[in-house]
Amino acid sequence: CALITARDGERGDGPRHKYSFPTDREVMSPTNYFPHHHHLSHRQHDGHQHCNRQHQHHRGHRGVQWTVLVCLSVLCALFLSATLATYLAAPSASSSGPPARPPSASPLRLEGGGGGREGEKDGRALPSIQRDANRDNSVRSDVERRLAGTPPGSEEGMKVSPEMKESHSPFDTKDSNMPNPSPMFPISAIHPEEYETITHPATEVMERMPNMASKDKPGPMRVPKFWDGPSGAQFGGSYDTIREHLGNYGERLMTRDEALSIGTVVPMKESTATSNREFLGHDSFEKHGPEQNNEPQMIETIFVMIASYRDWQCPQTVESLYSRAEHPHRIRVAVVDQTSAGDVKCSDPPRPCSDEPTQALCRFKELIDVYEMDSDLAVGPVFARHIASRMYRGEYFALQIDAHVSFVQNWDVDVIDQWKSAKNEMAVLSVYLHNDADGRFDKEKGVSLDKTRPIMCQTDYDGKGARRHLRHFSQPAGIPRITGTPTIEPYWGAGFSFGRGHFVVNVPYDQHLPMIFQGEEISITLRGFTYGYDYYTPERSVAFHSYAVGENKEKRGSVHKFWEHTNLYAGSGTEAFKRLNGILSMNGPDVKPDPWLLHVDEKMYGIGKVRDLSKFFDTFGIHLDSQTVEHHLCRFAGWTMHHMFMKHLRQDGMGIDYNSIDYKFKDPAPDDPMGLPQG
Repeated sequence: CALITARDGERGDGPRHKYSFPTDREVMSPTNYFPHHHHLSHRQHDGHQHCNRQHQHHRGHRGVQWTVLVCLSVLCALFLSATLATYLAAPSASSSGPPARPPSASPLRLEGGGGGREGEKDGRALPSIQRDANRDNSVRSDVERRLAGTPPGSEEGMKVSPEMKESHSPFDTKDSNMPNPSPMFPISAIHPEEYETITHPATEVMERMPNMASKDKPGPMRVPKFWDGPSGAQFGGSYDTIREHLGNYGERLMTRDEALSIGTVVPMKESTATSNREFLGHDSFEKHGPEQNNEPQMIETIFVMIASYRDWQCPQTVESLYSRAEHPHRIRVAVVDQTSAGDVKCSDPPRPCSDEPTQALCRFKELIDVYEMDSDLAVGPVFARHIASRMYRGEYFALQIDAHVSFVQNWDVDVIDQWKSAKNEMAVLSVYLHNDADGRFDKEKGVSLDKTRPIMCQTDYDGKGARRHLRHFSQPAGIPRITGTPTIEPYWGAGFSFGRGHFVVNVPYDQHLPMIFQGEEISITLRGFTYGYDYYTPERSVAFHSYAVGENKEKRGSVHKFWEHTNLYAGSGTEAFKRLNGILSMNGPDVKPDPWLLHVDEKMYGIGKVRDLSKFFDTFGIHLDSQTVEHHLCRFAGWTMHHMFMKHLRQDGMGIDYNSIDYKFKDPAPDDPMGLPQG
């Protein structure tokens, strides 16, 4: 009876590993961890009751009964032992989820939108279930090996701890203020079999231009899908997408609990930890100290997106961000590398890994995704960063940088501390980085020698006709008068942007803006503002930019620029400006954008409703009718703006309430063309 009852568990609802892997909905639910094991124990209990009744009914056949019962018990014990061993060998429910590139996989190269296939064996694609399981085990073991200091490939490093087997998703909302440790980091975005096909942005524009319709154009492209997190049901709602959960595409300000549901964490490497470090002003991590109750201290993950165009310094940038980080194992990098034959690739380490395995591109290769495309498909940083934003996979923080940046020592801890000191979940630290070649930065030691910080406040109209747009100019720098916290500023800059992962989710780069360079920053500034985000300049520099000036002029001046292929996509940039300005309600009265181009994917890449665009224009002195601005805004940005606006930070830390601010900037010195900023 016991044997029959045990086998009952093999029927339609038997052990999950015997049939298929769980669905995403099953994985995300804490109640779905080995549910059939629980059901099996109940069936065993019922079976034993049935055996007792049979034993009493046939009391006269005790000898035979006992003999049969002993035999059946032995068989049952053997079966249960085998079943238990199978359960222990099966992957946990948490091992499912979006797959990631195996550590041994080489970077992908796309030729004209096509590409090779990752996860292949003997020339054939591995079945998706097998690949997912292999990736999960490799990710968990690699993370554990790095934390334990065990060399990759050792047998000890392949062991998976019970804690990792039972870890829950970061989206388990039982404790919304503390993301759960999860094997869902790192998750690679480089899985061509899961890509989607899109039309090249220049192609869709040129096809609508009468004089360009017959010209040769790029074909369809295969790109990573946007990360969509779990289904909305996991949050107790009926949402279909993660963006519906996070305020429904800007229809409303997301709640603090919704915001805190985004973000993965990993164990802190104790050997590099600073004992009892305090994290300022954020509920998720009040202390950052040694382990307690045998539970590892967890630290937030960081997603770094880099768009590189034929840039030989890209590998150096990757090396710097890993080698200078205090906790490099929490950083996942996504590079969109646009190259031509003979160019240095961002995935190529300076020296062979066999000769120097400690190089970042060797040691952390499983944390680095590189999407490669031919440079003649490049149409500017907006499209490249659009692809990079598609590669986000649920990390706690998101950093955007250029491909020629150097970092200070322990930059990851410093920038997170600065972000948390703002006490604003909607804070985005953004700045034009200082030059690394004018005595401000010790490159050898990774130490900042500069006490000033730039601030994003110098913006004006530029261009004519349909190409007239609002753009940033050189930004002023000075000794910060506000200390212990970043300083609020009006604008966002593309060269350095650091905030929560949900910023990348809510405000992704627009897919339909080919040949745009200067306009990208005002687009993200205004779209982020209407979603409720606030911009701050960091108090301290954690990275430095290699500009083509001074000692860098010769070597940086030789780097190619994307507009070398302008003739391939002539006219597409003007049409793209009509879309960019049209979405922001900034087109001139004589500009007539193509209706389709103006409204395609408007929900995905449009403005939010948390704040009105008119509030931004009125507050910071932008006149749409005359396409002019109130100058000398930098005299207001800094001390004055910070103390005036920070009083209106919501009590739950979900951004500044602009509805309670009644301020309109006016030029304080209209006759002074060179007013100095207050800062």
